[in-house]
Amino acid sequence: MQGERQMKITKKTGAGLLAAAVIISALFAGCSAKEETDTVKTTGSLEGKKIGMTLLVDDGLFKTMYDFLETLADAAGVELISDVGAFSSEAQIESVENLIAEGCDGIMYCNFGEDSLIEIAQICDEAEVFWVQYCRNITDQDVANVLDASEYYVGRTVENNYDTGGGIAQEFCNMGLSKTAIIGPTPGDSTTDEADEGYKAKAGECGIEILAEIRNCEDFADGKKSAEIILDSFPETEAIIVLSGATGKLEGVLDGLKSKDKLGKIAVGAIDSTETIAEDISAGYVDICYTGQYVNPGFSFALLLNAVAGTPLSEEKIVIYDNHVALRSNEDTENYRMYVENTEDGIYAFTGEEFRRWLKIYNPDADVELIQKAASAYSIDDVIERHGGN
Repeated sequence: MQGERQMKITKKTGAGLLAAAVIISALFAGCSAKEETDTVKTTGSLEGKKIGMTLLVDDGLFKTMYDFLETLADAAGVELISDVGAFSSEAQIESVENLIAEGCDGIMYCNFGEDSLIEIAQICDEAEVFWVQYCRNITDQDVANVLDASEYYVGRTVENNYDTGGGIAQEFCNMGLSKTAIIGPTPGDSTTDEADEGYKAKAGECGIEILAEIRNCEDFADGKKSAEIILDSFPETEAIIVLSGATGKLEGVLDGLKSKDKLGKIAVGAIDSTETIAEDISAGYVDICYTGQYVNPGFSFALLLNAVAGTPLSEEKIVIYDNHVALRSNEDTENYRMYVENTEDGIYAFTGEEFRRWLKIYNPDADVELIQKAASAYSIDDVIERHGGN
């Protein structure tokens, strides 16, 4: 919960996991253990390494992210711990200091804003701890310049939020809707700010009018109140984009529409799904939802582990760009829940075996292009094709 900090430690037994991982890798490559030993040369090591991950909250999307990374940590043979609940820059800096104090060799960092990044770079350089960002871009060039000069900053994975926002505007356009409103969290978060920019750009191209924009929505209560204010002030509203549906915001918006007897009568496009997204799409409460971003930290994790192992993928800072998955129909939600994010059965979009192929200590051909190719191809159809779904 916001305001409550906690440390979660998940211990992995390095030697046993590494031994098992070699066997798994051999099976995955379709060759014998002897053939795998002959072809894959270990040029670095992750033995005994510990990675720390900062989490804004420990439920919803962030819990799924952490659970996904645990499967990847198992495959790589590293220990993963987390620090949870830091929302201010000061608290996030403390999170990183906590993780370093716990002996972490690398840090997975999701910043709330960009004003903490320069100090994080200084702290990690002084401690000689590699770090990456996940689910974030850098919009301040001065900050980018500092990170480019940081010895221990490896890179980041950026969600394609601009095109995602534009995709929702295009969806409304295809539906013949022209009077819309925007609900989102406070400006300053690059993910929602870029989605906002993309939505407005495409809306302008399509002749879509933006009647209202509320950008102080942080939770369920805010979402409900925002929807009610918009409908009271602009009853002609035909569609609403929710820039971030996480932490109860989308559920709140839907509840606000319900309170005004507009649920299912006003189109809703959202970024971030909910536990009931399948039912909401089936009932016509949500028309399009972009989700699946829980995989984003997996790409950054690969960049980080390569650096920690002593086999960095590049001398330059690396930026990976990944996609969201679009849900529009019952078929989409069913396939997504079965093949892409099946947390009940521990099924994710990328397996531990696939992740190991992104690490040079297991695959000497691993490079930035291989990881970017996986990130660019990511979709429901891609996952089904790779994992043999019908």
